[in-house]
Order: sequence, then C-alpha cells, then structure tokens
Amino acid sequence: MARKQTALRLTCGFFAIVVLGVFVLWAFYGFRYSARPAGMVFSTSVAAYAAPLPHFESAVVVAVGRLHLLPESYLVGLIDVKLVSLAYPAFLLGKVYPHGLWYYFPVVILIKTTLGLLLLIALAAFATITGKLTRHRELFYSLAPPVIYLAVAMMSGMNIGARHLLPMYAFVIIFAAAAAATLGGKNRRWVILCTVLIVAHVVSSLLVFPNEIAYANEASGGPGNLHNLLSDSSADWAQQLLQVKQWQDRNPDQECWFAYFARPVIDPGVYGIRCHALPTFDTQWGGVGLVPSSVTGSVLISAGDLSGCEWPSGQLNPYRSFQSLHPNLAIDDSVFVYQGTLAVPEISALASAQQSEALLGRGQSGPALAVAREAVVTAPDNLSAETALGDAASATGDKQTANAAWQAALQIAQRLEPGAQTSYVPDLESKIKGLSAGNG
Repeated sequence: MARKQTALRLTCGFFAIVVLGVFVLWAFYGFRYSARPAGMVFSTSVAAYAAPLPHFESAVVVAVGRLHLLPESYLVGLIDVKLVSLAYPAFLLGKVYPHGLWYYFPVVILIKTTLGLLLLIALAAFATITGKLTRHRELFYSLAPPVIYLAVAMMSGMNIGARHLLPMYAFVIIFAAAAAATLGGKNRRWVILCTVLIVAHVVSSLLVFPNEIAYANEASGGPGNLHNLLSDSSADWAQQLLQVKQWQDRNPDQECWFAYFARPVIDPGVYGIRCHALPTFDTQWGGVGLVPSSVTGSVLISAGDLSGCEWPSGQLNPYRSFQSLHPNLAIDDSVFVYQGTLAVPEISALASAQQSEALLGRGQSGPALAVAREAVVTAPDNLSAETALGDAASATGDKQTANAAWQAALQIAQRLEPGAQTSYVPDLESKIKGLSAGNG
C-alpha cells in the first residue's frame, strides 16, 4: 500500500512539473496561440511548415497545433530547428561533414571536458561497478537524465557546439562528487587521488581564462589546437571583437581584412574595428563589397570561417588554402592573423558572386552580370561564381550564357560529396530545366 501511495505521489509530482512547465511556456507567449496579433496573417502555418518532416513527426506537431496545446510561434520554431538539423553540416576532427554524426557529442565530451573531471567520472563508474556506491535510487536519478539527454543529442543531427551538452554536466558532476566523497571515506589514498584530480580540474579550467569558449583539455592539444578539432560555438562564437580591437590599436597603420564569423548579425565596425570585410557563408544575403584577388597587410580569419564549418563541403570553403599556413598570431585562440601579400582568388570570387546576387535582388541585372563575369574570371572553377553568372545572365535574357554557367556550376556541384550535393544539385537542375522549358 505504501508503495502504491509513493508511486501515485511521484506520478502526480511528475505531471505537476509538466503542467507548470507548459504554463510558464505559455506565459512567455502572452497566453496567445496565434503567432501574429489579431487581424494579421502569419506567413505560413504549422501544417505547411511541418510538411517536409518525417510523417510521424509532422503528424504529432500538426496534432499539437490543431489542439492548441502549445503556441503557434513555439511550434514553428521547433519545426525550424528540426528542418535545419536535417541538413546542417558538422565539423569534427578537421573535416567538414554535410550532416550530423552520431558520435559527434561523445568526441566533444572527450575534448571539451577537463582531464580531471573525466578521470573523476571514470572513478565514479569504477565505484558503481564495484559496489562501493550503493544508493541505487540516488544513482538512478543522477545518471538517467544525462544518459537520456546525451542519447537525444546524439540523434539530433544538430552538431554545432558543446553548449548543447551543458545541462547534463550538472548531473555528471553530482555523480563524480558522490564517488569522490564515498571513496575518500574509505582510506587516505583515495582522498589524495580525488583531491589531485579536483585541483587538476580547477587549474586546467583557470589556465584558459579569459578565453573560456576556446577550452580544450591538454590531451587534445589545448586551446591552441581546438580549431583543428572542433568549430562553431565549441571554439568560435564571435567572442573576440574586444581583443581584435586591442590588436588593431597596437597596429594602427596595418591594412587589414577580416573574415568574421558573426557578420552580418554583428558589425565589427560598432567596436571601432576598421578592417575591410571579407565574405563568409552568412554574408550571402547581403554581401560585403568587392575584394581584390590579392591583398597586402593582415588577413584575420575567425576559427569558424577558417574551418568552413557552415559550408556543406570543405571543398567550398574559400579559406581552405589558409589551413595549411601557420598564422603569425592567434587572437583569443579563435581569430588567426596572416600577414604579407596573400593571393585570395576564391575569397574574391565569393565576394563578387555575393555582390552580384545582391545587385540582382535590387533589380540591377546589368551590373550584376558584369560583377559575376569578373568572379568567374578570378576563380574559373567556383560554384558560387558560376551560379551567380547564370542567375545574372538569365535575368538579362542571355539564356545561352545562363545555361552554360549553370551547367558548369552543376558539374562542380556533382563533384562534391553525395551528402553535400543535395544543397545545390536539385536547385541547379531546376534552373536548367526551367530555362529549357522557356526555350521550348
């Protein structure tokens, strides 16, 4: 009878937590289901946006929306994250993958966790297996959440940073602390060993200050080697502008060019940084202006852009030639400075291609075509340049040039890894087919 009462109390407690959580969620949305205020039409619907998802997932989300169990904006945001995760690239151990990897987060744990904590966790596992930790209920509540969380993360397909693992560390630390306390109570040798590991954990953490995002443990080569192993928010989350400004203040006469990972969301100019902007994957929606095929001075490249972590294939990374060069300086372990006269044809072509697309968006097809032609001349085998030339030529009515450019772009895209081809091949084939249909 007592067990039934306990089970009932725990079940009721669980449902109370769920109801309270949903209540708080609704509160953030003003207890309004509709994404837009009354009288305003939303640009999509839950059903339409969820259509590309697998059938079961789509059906569940649509059912939740139909019953108004959660706010519409929240559901659309949830769908958006899922859609992005289906095709978001990953960077791991120096290689770009066009999709997530199931083993990404276990590797991240081995790199981003201090050796002291890793060994304490190993000791905790030893204490559990040998029966030295005997409070099974407490062990279950300490281990079940991080294990389930890690399993979900491994299946998510969104491999962009160690920050997605942070909730599980609270439970893992409790587990390690329980083992340290238990083993320390056995004899003095355990006290000494656990103390050494705790001190090692603290010291390793403090040594990276103030560049905490760039942390990597000593077995991984430390913060200086992290950009070769991981990228995105595990190494570079646009945290370096104050340090870049300090570098520029020390080198006021230095001509500089800056590939910044958070551009255009954050403008380095707001911080007083006067470097010329270099194009990145994210600047494709507005461009950064033209860039010469050779520059003299200092080229600063964020770790995220150096790795090419946002491109579906490493072949498309315009900064890949810098990966074999040794930087003259590393700022905050995540912005790398290369000095001298440097040939940057792929970067120049990308800047021109993005500028061409921006001009085309403003209805200036003639200038867009001229800029796109320059991009192809600068880097003849460049996917972005050939695509931009095809788009601009099509807009001006030059179907022959458009077809030739798109065909060239298609051939380049078909040489990419199979997983990366899906980001480009269908769109190019559709453009070519539409051109042929127009000729017919």
